[in-house]
Amino acid sequence: MAMSDNMTNNTDALPQVGEVSDAENVLYIPSGPGQLSRSVQQRLRDVVSVKDYVEVSGSAVSQVGLESAIAVAVSNGADLYWSNGAVPLVSDQPISGLHSVRHVGAGSIRAGSNVFNLKPLSTDINKLYMAPGGTGDGLSPERPLNGFAGAIAALRNYMPLTGRWIIVGSAGVYNEAVTLPDWLANGANYLAFDFPAVGGAQVEPSAYTAFLDGTGLTAISGFTSGQGNRISISNLCMRNWYDQNLSNVKQVRRALAVSSGSVAFIQNCGFYSNGLSNISALPGGSVTVSGGILDGARYGLDNTGGRMSLSATSSTYTVVRNALEYGLYSKHDSSTVLDYTEFRNNGRLQAAAAYGAALFGYKSNCSIDTRGCKFYQNNICWNLRGGFGADNPGIPDVYGVGAEANIRRYLCRAGGVDDISQYRSNRWSDITLRYTGGSVTGTGEATVLSGVAATRTGYVADQDQAIRVIMTCRAQAADGLFTPRVRLSSGESVALGTYRVAAGSYGRIELFMRPTSARNAFVLQFSCLGATQNLGDAVGQILSGNIDLPNEALTFDVAACSTGDSGTAVLNSCNVELGG
Repeated sequence: MAMSDNMTNNTDALPQVGEVSDAENVLYIPSGPGQLSRSVQQRLRDVVSVKDYVEVSGSAVSQVGLESAIAVAVSNGADLYWSNGAVPLVSDQPISGLHSVRHVGAGSIRAGSNVFNLKPLSTDINKLYMAPGGTGDGLSPERPLNGFAGAIAALRNYMPLTGRWIIVGSAGVYNEAVTLPDWLANGANYLAFDFPAVGGAQVEPSAYTAFLDGTGLTAISGFTSGQGNRISISNLCMRNWYDQNLSNVKQVRRALAVSSGSVAFIQNCGFYSNGLSNISALPGGSVTVSGGILDGARYGLDNTGGRMSLSATSSTYTVVRNALEYGLYSKHDSSTVLDYTEFRNNGRLQAAAAYGAALFGYKSNCSIDTRGCKFYQNNICWNLRGGFGADNPGIPDVYGVGAEANIRRYLCRAGGVDDISQYRSNRWSDITLRYTGGSVTGTGEATVLSGVAATRTGYVADQDQAIRVIMTCRAQAADGLFTPRVRLSSGESVALGTYRVAAGSYGRIELFMRPTSARNAFVLQFSCLGATQNLGDAVGQILSGNIDLPNEALTFDVAACSTGDSGTAVLNSCNVELGG
């Protein structure tokens, strides 16, 4: 009887199925302590199922059912469950609220020829379409999302993204600043922004059809990648990202900024009328650029502690031109690799005449590597105030001549010292290639040391650069005569004076060489210890023969002879040092 009473009490507490035959009258009791009892109907409505509103046929338009399912999910704040993704549901109109619902299970929607996967696999490709002022859901070109803001709002619903996502942008002016959420597309996943092709790798920026325009906006950057994203941008022109309240060399705004942990691929994009920089790799960011013209800005490219590669062929190269101070500004622990890049008319701002350059390396751990790059009409081609610069001798760089000539090729401060107190200091750099001396017996002049040192073409061509040559010599049995020489690329040899060491003596000869203001000869100051210039002076100044210093690579030799048939002239050592 006690058991029967207990059963009666429990029955009284439960809804009676027989009263109304639906799920509202069936109790759902979760397992575990502290649970709350709800009806089965309440439990089932935690998730809205597409199948409750759409009969899947694979060909019939499911617009009404899809809209109903989405509306209920939005109203209930519920997930939308897709039980079968094998057959896409067909939609012929924009679906309101589609990208504000969290989708569960495998499902897809066909809009025109585009199939959009609600829960894509790593091998899937998803496309969304956008246009300035778009009002649709982005599932087809005819129903685009409202620009970048609409596209990013939609993408947030699916983050972190799985597979490859492509935002297809129409032509037009996108007057908005873009910032991607951190970790939106990372790892093996990928987010692309594709715009209409412009018909070549070096198209004038103003000829593009899609523009990210900063007119009237105050954002620091036009497009910011966010952290930890893997993205690409193709055929977009970024323009007018500058602060009108600042002078042209005090700008703070960037057109494109690649943040820490992000990898960006920029293909055939144009840039002009921007402020601080066209493309910036921020610390820890990585950017690869192929094609496009980067016109103007304070820095054409800005690599501050990032990784930057201008990866191209001889036909798909990037043009960096008209940068006010630097075509490339590279500092901190940055690495920049430049393939076939053309640098034109950079660093020509009058206020930057002393330092403006195509390539600027600053601070000790930055590196700049070039291969087949072209330099035309720049102020300075290489300005290294620290760091490391190198070119590929197998595919040498090209330097303009005549009307295309650069003002100066090299301004390289050795040692990588960038402390304020060292801002204007130079260090001598030993460029000696061969140290072993030689000797000659008799009065016939012979080369006793060939190719002791060499410079790059145009490296020593300005008055703030100098060369120091230090020789130690010995004469036996008769006076010895020693003639240091500069050999030109044509093979012609220019003597730098002849110096006499008395028989049985040692001599030390030091030359200090600085280009003339016309850059067509060296002014040589000599100082001798135990030796004299052949005219009898121990200290003096002479002028070298004619040398086209901006276009010459110099090689240093030493010739010698004795004043007697049995005498021997010995070159013990010769060191060549470069300053400036």
